[in-house]
Amino acid sequence: MSFLARRRESRERVDESPLPPALPVRAIVIGGALVLASAVAAVTLLLRFFGTGQNQLDVIRTAGTIIVGTGGAAALLLAARRQRWTELTLKHQEKVAAETQLDALERRITELYTKAADQLGSDQAPVRLAGLYALERLAHDNPGQREMIGNVLCAYLRMHTRSAEAPEERQVRLAAQRILHRHRYELRPSLFWDGLTIDLSGADLSKANFEHMDLFNADFSGADLSDANLGWASLDNAGLSDADLTGAKLESASLNHADVLRSDLIGADLRDANLGRADLTGSDLSLADLSGADLTNAGFRDADLSGANLAGADLTGSDLTGAELRGARWGHRTCWGENLIESIDAASDPDADGYVIVREPVLEAFRT
Repeated sequence: MSFLARRRESRERVDESPLPPALPVRAIVIGGALVLASAVAAVTLLLRFFGTGQNQLDVIRTAGTIIVGTGGAAALLLAARRQRWTELTLKHQEKVAAETQLDALERRITELYTKAADQLGSDQAPVRLAGLYALERLAHDNPGQREMIGNVLCAYLRMHTRSAEAPEERQVRLAAQRILHRHRYELRPSLFWDGLTIDLSGADLSKANFEHMDLFNADFSGADLSDANLGWASLDNAGLSDADLTGAKLESASLNHADVLRSDLIGADLRDANLGRADLTGSDLSLADLSGADLTNAGFRDADLSGANLAGADLTGSDLTGAELRGARWGHRTCWGENLIESIDAASDPDADGYVIVREPVLEAFRT
């Protein structure tokens, strides 16, 4: 928990009891008069009923004791009230101090955030870099700000106001990518930022390194991820429709239930990847390496798998209706499903490397 969160929690625990009102002079005078009247009444009654003869001195002493005791009781009551007043005053002062410190910290965070955001709008690349690292430091010290700062980093990468081809801007964008990678890296839990929603739709992320990143439910629709490294990344439920993943490395990546409609995965490395129930309708996977991949119940309707390596892949339950399979390589460990193996086998010929290549189009619509 951050210092700011601890201070906010301590403020909420402060006793909200209102301070007792001060005793007015009138109340003090009336109270003193009542004590005096009680003492006089006690002396009068004692003298009247027991003050005869030699008992008068004892009666006077008893009356004096009553008066002193009554006054002591009143003084004790006032002392107790004064002590309670002091305790409540101290608690109130603590609350005011906590609120003042919290307000100061919140103002400081706002100032730091505003300054860093202004730096990102600078025309000078070093200033923009400083703004990125200032935001990273702010998020590190204040977990409650991480989601907002993560959104700012993603928004910066989505922007096209400057040419991404400029060497200096390329370095700035690379720094933003590295910050996201550093704090969504699954193998470094001490630096991990929870609660981020990665939205990099339409962003230029060519050759980006997102290896081992937690990208669950991330949005990469329309993004350029050509030659990007997404090996061992978690892309479950991610949106990758219309994305350019040409030559991307997705070895052992998890894309369960991912939306990969109409995407370009030409020559992509998907070895041992998990695409269970992923939707790749209309995608181009020509020359992609899908060896050992889990493609169970995936959707390949109208997809292009020509020249793809399907050796050891499991396509059980996959929808291959209208898919182009000519030139695809497969082997004895490839699981096509009982409904398709005969059609695929009839359209394929063995090659010199011990694999089987689909030579003819498989025309009928099918689901394995």
